[in-house]
Amino acid sequence: MNPITSPEDIPARPWLRADTHRWAMARPAVWARPWWPASALLISVIAAIGLAPVEPCTGAAPCGPEWLDAVGSIGFFAQVVWLVVLPEAALVAGPLLLLWMLDPSTWSGGPAEWAADTGVVVSLCWGWAAVVLRLRARRVQRGLASEASGGVTSAVPAPTVRVRRGAVRIVAGLAGLAAGTAAGVFAVLGDRADEAHMAVAERVDAKLLDNRADAQVVVRLADGTRRRVDVMFPEDYERGSTVTVLVDGDWVRLAAEPYGDRLGLQLLTLLGGAAGGGVLLSGGLTAARARVLRGGPAPVLRVVAVRHGGFTGIFPADGGQADPVLTFRTVGPAAQWPREGVLYGLPSEGAELVLRTTTPYGQVVAEATTSPVRARPLQRHPEHVRE
Repeated sequence: MNPITSPEDIPARPWLRADTHRWAMARPAVWARPWWPASALLISVIAAIGLAPVEPCTGAAPCGPEWLDAVGSIGFFAQVVWLVVLPEAALVAGPLLLLWMLDPSTWSGGPAEWAADTGVVVSLCWGWAAVVLRLRARRVQRGLASEASGGVTSAVPAPTVRVRRGAVRIVAGLAGLAAGTAAGVFAVLGDRADEAHMAVAERVDAKLLDNRADAQVVVRLADGTRRRVDVMFPEDYERGSTVTVLVDGDWVRLAAEPYGDRLGLQLLTLLGGAAGGGVLLSGGLTAARARVLRGGPAPVLRVVAVRHGGFTGIFPADGGQADPVLTFRTVGPAAQWPREGVLYGLPSEGAELVLRTTTPYGQVVAEATTSPVRARPLQRHPEHVRE
C-alpha cells in the first residue's frame, strides 16, 4: 500500500470510527431525503395545472396578464428545486405555498383536480417536514463533530489553490435578477400602454372571418376593413361569429383579450426572479460559511483522506472502514493514495471545510471544498482500509 503522510504539527484529535458512525447515523431518515418529496410535489403540481379548469375569455370577463397566478405556479416549481439544493429557501417557501393553497378558487375543479391539489398539499407538508429534519440533522452533526474534536482549534490555512466560494453563483444570481427585472419592466410597461388604449378605445362589433392562424384571428369591421388581431386562443372563437372589438387608431384588440401577448416576458421575469434569487441566496450562504470558516481558529479533526473520481473521501483516523464517512470536491494537487490529514471546520451536510495534508515529498497541501459536503459513499475500496 502507498505510504500515508501526516501533518504532525497540528495537535488534532483523531476522528474515530465510533464517532464517525454516530455522525453518519445523525442523517435524516430515508423518507426525509429530498428527492422523494420533491418528486411527489413535481408530479402533483403538473397534474393540478393540467386538470385545472380553464375559464374562457369573454367581453364581460376579459383575460388579463394573470401575474398572481403566474407567480404562484413558478413558486411551486421553484420549491421542487429548493427542496433538493436549497433547504433554507424551502423552509420559508413551504408555509407560504400552503397559504396559497388555502384560496378557495384553487379547489374549483372536479374530483380529479381535487385529488391533484390534495397531492400538492401533502407533498408540501412532506417536503417541509423533511427540510426541518435535514437542517436539524446538520446541527446534530456539527455538535457531534465538535464533541469529537475535544474543543481543539487551529488557524485555518490558506488553500493551496485559491477558491472564491459562492462568487460565481452570486454573479449569476445577480445577472438572473437583472434579466428578470428588465423583462418585468418591459412587460408592465406594455400592459400599461394597453390599458391606456383601452381607456379611450371605441367598442365596435365585428365579424370573425378566420381563426386558423397561429395566435391571430381576422375580423371585418363595420366599415368593411379587415384587421388581424392577436389572441391567445384563436380556437375559442367561431368563424362567422360576431365579436366585440376595441379600436384606437392602429391598436385593435378583442374585448375578451385586450392585452398583448407578453407570456415570454412574463416567463423570463418569473424565472429570472426565482432562479436568480435562489442562485444568489445559495452563493451568499456558501460565501458566508467559507468566510466564517476562515475568519478565526476552527475545530480540527485528524482523518484519513483518499482522492477518487474528482472527489475527496474522508475516512476515520483509526481505519477499519471501507466506505468514506463523507465526500466533497476539491481542487489542488491532491494525492490519489490514502494519507492522513487534518480537517478544519465542523463537518455536516452542506458545510464548508479545508483539508490539510502533506505529500510524501514534504509539500504541505491545503484543499478547500468546492462542493457541499455529502454524507454518502464513493465506492467500496477495501485497499484504502487501515488496520
